[in-house]
Amino acid sequence: MKRILHASRHFRRGPGGLPCGGSESYRTVTAADTGDPLTGVTVTAILKPTSASQSGQYLLCARPQPQSPYLDPCQWGGPVGATVGTGAVPVALTLQEGVRFIVRVHDPNQLLPQADTAPGTAVSASVTSASISQFPLAVVYADALVRDYGTIVPTNVPLSVTVSSATLVRRIPQAPLSPLRR
Repeated sequence: MKRILHASRHFRRGPGGLPCGGSESYRTVTAADTGDPLTGVTVTAILKPTSASQSGQYLLCARPQPQSPYLDPCQWGGPVGATVGTGAVPVALTLQEGVRFIVRVHDPNQLLPQADTAPGTAVSASVTSASISQFPLAVVYADALVRDYGTIVPTNVPLSVTVSSATLVRRIPQAPLSPLRR
């Protein structure tokens, strides 16, 4: 069974206030494209099942702020491994930049608010890829006529999009999809 720990609460503090074991587990979170430090990133450490104590092998995940263009390695790629305890060495926690991905649902008859049991529930959107089975997209914008679902995704990764509803049925012929222009 995996134990998930919020790194800033469960690791001993080291130089600069960063979580650490016998030595720092990671120095800072940086952007892969610029090498600059990223602020406001929540780092979570997942203890591998082989350890029963807080020392041992961890997987580090990094959740950037919602508007950040950077990707959580646990969600899109692979988590970074770190050892905590005697003999631990610092690891680089570097985040790759992604691109904003938006699925827009047009609602000229304003049916979505009527069909919602809670805000944003009448229609759901998700993406899948070879590395993720299903990733739900959050509502990032809504007004009376449109609803946008979106997230940051990696570049050059084939994705499949699913838009579904348990309460609404489309009754017009299939229209071609076109890219969203802003």
